[in-house]
Amino acid sequence: MEMKALEKIINEKIRPRLQSHDGDVQVIDVVDGIVRVKLTGACSGCPSADLTTRDFIEDELKKNFSWVKEVRIINEISEDLLEMARKILKK
Repeated sequence: MEMKALEKIINEKIRPRLQSHDGDVQVIDVVDGIVRVKLTGACSGCPSADLTTRDFIEDELKKNFSWVKEVRIINEISEDLLEMARKILKK
């Protein structure tokens, strides 16, 4: 597994399509054939994010790398956002 090759495919085939929708993707890590990504920009929180990941990102990576088993979206929420939500819910 080579991260440079993975990033090359992302930069050439995946990122331009996501950026055309004001979004982007960031690879968090790769462990045992599972590529964990974070969708950013307009793609972050998009109702179609799961479809984008499965039908586009995962398919493209599997087509180029036999070792890719799955692509997972990591939805990280900042502590500031969580605290704001807690305050709203307490009211």
